[in-house]
Amino acid sequence: MTDAEPAPWRGRHEQVDRWVDLVLTVVLLLTAAFPALPLLTTGAPVAFDAATWLGVASTVVAAVSMLWRRRFPVPVALLAMVLTLPSGNSFLIAAAMVTLATVRRDRVLVILTLLAAVALVPSMALEGKTPGAAVTLVALMEVVFLALPVAFGAYLGARRDFLASLEERAERADAEQQAHLEHAARAERARIAREMHDVLAHRISLVALHAGGLELNPGAGPEKVERDAALIGEQARGALTDLREILGVLRGDDGADPGTDLAPQPTTSGIDRLAESSRAAGTEVELSTELDGDPPELLGRTAYRIVQEGLTNARKHAPGATASVRLGGGPGTALEVEVRTPRAVGRAPATPPPGSGTGLVGLRERVQLLGGTFSATVDERGGFVTRAALPWPS
Repeated sequence: MTDAEPAPWRGRHEQVDRWVDLVLTVVLLLTAAFPALPLLTTGAPVAFDAATWLGVASTVVAAVSMLWRRRFPVPVALLAMVLTLPSGNSFLIAAAMVTLATVRRDRVLVILTLLAAVALVPSMALEGKTPGAAVTLVALMEVVFLALPVAFGAYLGARRDFLASLEERAERADAEQQAHLEHAARAERARIAREMHDVLAHRISLVALHAGGLELNPGAGPEKVERDAALIGEQARGALTDLREILGVLRGDDGADPGTDLAPQPTTSGIDRLAESSRAAGTEVELSTELDGDPPELLGRTAYRIVQEGLTNARKHAPGATASVRLGGGPGTALEVEVRTPRAVGRAPATPPPGSGTGLVGLRERVQLLGGTFSATVDERGGFVTRAALPWPS
């Protein structure tokens, strides 16, 4: 909600306030006819002397001033007190004090309330026939024309402040929710960036490996060239598809074809195919799977990424070597993943695929978020070992 779009309740209040001001002004103008009431009710003659006309004029001026009571509550209240003395019209003070108590509930209200109480005394005391009656009448009128209006105004002001605080709280909650959504979106983009490294690095390493093999073996037979070219084309097209899908998610492209769904993320069930892909690329894989059931999707997806990263690094840094992959565990224990790559043998590709170094860092973050442990070390034979243990709920 912005300043350009005020709250609906605020707009309605402003309309109601304008009508209340107009009606109040009209009612107070009608009270200027109080001196003529005996003439209108009983037909008794009324003497309109200078004091009477001064009282009528004072009432008219005070009534018109009520149109500005919300903008200038203190000056209007002071003017009403002054004009009450010649007019004797206590309604002027009552109307002004309601507005003042609505917007000011501080020392100013206390001081002006005391002044208003003093301003009411002369007109009320003159109406009493005896001193005792005068005191009683003054006390009653102080309650009716001062105490009750101030209390009512304070109630209205407190209620409006409460509504304003609710609106402010709602706006603050909306802003916090928006900030939370933006933070979640940034975190998701960062996660997708790690996904991009994991997925594309695997495919592109295959492309680079086979392209390097063709470069080093120009005399390879047509069957091998055709087979490697087909694998290069398949992996390159897959890389383009993955990149297009990832970029679509990052853009939040609403114009994408609604009939095209992103493929589900692979889990442990896709590790066999991952091993076959590596074997086809020339890296032998010894796969051992001892799982007591299918792990939860999030654990399975993380295990797949760990194996994928390990095999990608094997092709990069130890081409021709045999990598071993072991998965084990079950509910109530942990999903254990180990990828072991021996020291490199033979020749490396002519142009090794570049690496960003973010793969292992991203895997460590994933595993730690799941409450597991992760290590990437060199064993006593110079081989590289990646291990992870992911808590598997019962």
